Parts: sequence; structure tokens; C-alpha cells
Amino acid sequence: AEERQKMRLLLEASLNEGAFGLSSGLVYSHEKYASLEEIISIAKVLRNNSLYSVHIRSEGKEFLSSVNEVLSIARESGVKLHISHLKAIGRKSWPDFLKALKMIDNAVVSGMDITFDQFPYRRTGSLLYLLLPSWVRDGGFDKMFERFRDAAEREKIISDLKNFTLHYDKIIISTAKNKSIVGKTIKEIADFSEINPENALLDILLSNEGRVTIFGRTLSMKNFVSGLSSEISVISSDGAGFSEAERNRGDLVHPRCFGAFPHFLHKFVKERKILSWEEAIKKITSMPAEKLGIKKRGRIKEGYFADLAIFDPNVLKDRSTYRNPYLYPIGMGWVIVNGQIVFERDVFHNKKAGKILRK
Repeated sequence: AEERQKMRLLLEASLNEGAFGLSSGLVYSHEKYASLEEIISIAKVLRNNSLYSVHIRSEGKEFLSSVNEVLSIARESGVKLHISHLKAIGRKSWPDFLKALKMIDNAVVSGMDITFDQFPYRRTGSLLYLLLPSWVRDGGFDKMFERFRDAAEREKIISDLKNFTLHYDKIIISTAKNKSIVGKTIKEIADFSEINPENALLDILLSNEGRVTIFGRTLSMKNFVSGLSSEISVISSDGAGFSEAERNRGDLVHPRCFGAFPHFLHKFVKERKILSWEEAIKKITSMPAEKLGIKKRGRIKEGYFADLAIFDPNVLKDRSTYRNPYLYPIGMGWVIVNGQIVFERDVFHNKKAGKILRK
């Protein structure tokens, strides 16, 4: 109770200082022990249209119960809810995605303020250890590695992994301490070592101290399109900023870090015509700005800050791939930030025109 009160006070102070809201990643080991009651008690501090943004606890076997949990948090606390990169991972969970959309739509009809985002790729970028059953991850890396080394426990882990029907030939190692395995699939590593993929997965985590990220082709494009068609969905990159120079580290980054929005516009608007240009641009500009509560941004309008990306829709296309991600898109003419031209026809002007935003 004392710690909860401290957390509420810290959140209150942050909101007074200009924070836009609260985010949580309930899937990660340091947050998964937070109870529904605890989160609701803290979320109740949010007010003045502050946002609660959440990565749900499970995107696999417990996907629907995890969606239901965050809807309960929003219902009980009265917050504006945003679900981060809503997706169902693994073929067994794919049919649940439309059920989740229906649950969310029903909540919206009841008067709740809910949105969700998606990134426009079939492969996820994630941490390898998150593929393990939740009981294996209890206690952090030290306890997890002890279970790997115990013969009986290891056998049980492998048995559980086999029930997950993971596609090891489609899971690519993107970052690892041992650079020789980067760019290889778990199946390729297993075949080379002449062991089964489950054992290979555990050995990879052990030898790299758990610090391994992956690309996994675990998502349904049909589900993505269904989510894209929702009036409350927006598009995110779920990526981070990198430069071409960072390719020298020997790791791979997800292509979304270099091409998420050009890929979205080229693939789903220009080629597949799932959305109009107007609908698509709204999902990457004004909708997220308004949901977050950012004033005078996200629209081309008198009195608004001049944040503009000017491109040729006939040329705009991403070039970044999973095997060669460090490539910029083509077709971008100008990028203007707060009225200053920072990028012009393949020339970056190295102007730091951005501003720290506060509520």
C-alpha cells in the first residue's frame, strides 16, 4: 500500500510537470506481476484527458483475457485507453483477433474512449525470451537459467515449447552478443549444431545472457487489414531511430525503423488500395496527435506548427529489408519541423528544430 501511494504521488507530479499520461508494458518480466487492482488504483490518478497506453500481458494463448483486462482497467478508472500494437501472435491465436476487435468495438459503443495502433509488417521485432512459457520466466534471468540447466526442468520447458507450434524457420536472430548467429534462423542454428530447435533456443539464450532480439513471422496479414479498417486504429512504427552508420555494430534492426510509414503508404494505400490517401494520412497524423493531446499539430491548418512531410505518392517506397534494414526510403521531397526545412531532396540539413512537448 505504501509503494502504491508513492507511485500515485510520482504520477501526479509527472502530470503536473506536463506528462501526457502513463504507459505500461504488462508483457515484460518486471511488470507482469502488477495486479489488475494495483493498475486501476494508479490509473485513477490520470485526469484532464491524460492517456493510459498499455502493451497487453499476452498476445498468444491468453490474448483475449489480456484484452479484457485492459478494457476493465479503462472501465474502472475512467481513463482514455490506447492499446499498443494490437496483434495476435501465432496461428492458434489468429482467430481471436476479430473477437478482440468486437470486444473493443462494444466498449467504444458503451462510451469508452479507446484506440489502438498497429505496425504494418507480418514479422514482429521482439525479445527471444518472451517466446518461453511465463512460468519459465518467473524470477528473472538467473532463475530462468537455473531451469535451463536442470535436466528435468529443461525437458518440461521443451515439451511446453513444442505445444506452442513455433515456426523456427521463420524466427531470425536480429541482435545477440555472439554476432555469428545474427541473421540466421533458429532452425539454421539448430541444424548446424545437430540439435532440435527447442534446445537451440535455450542454448542461444544461455550463451548470450538472455539478451537476444528476434524477427518472427508470427502475424496474420488478414488480421492486420481487419484492424486497419477500424475507425479507431492508427499506425505506429514500434521502431526506434537508427542511422546507416550503425550497421557496423553487426546487428540487424527491424525494417520498420527505416521504412514503416513509407511501407504503409506504398503497400496498403497505393498498391492494395485498402485505405484512401486521406484516411491513411489521418491515421499517422491528426488521430494520434489528438488522442495524445498534442495541441496545434497533426494538421495543415492556419495557426498550427508547420510540421510537414512532402512526398511524391507515385515514387514513395521503403527499401529497408530484414536482411538489409539500414536503407532509407525513396520519394521523400522535404521534411519541415516547426517551420524549418530539415530535409530537402536527399540532403539532411542537420538542423535540430524539434521541441520537447508538454501537455
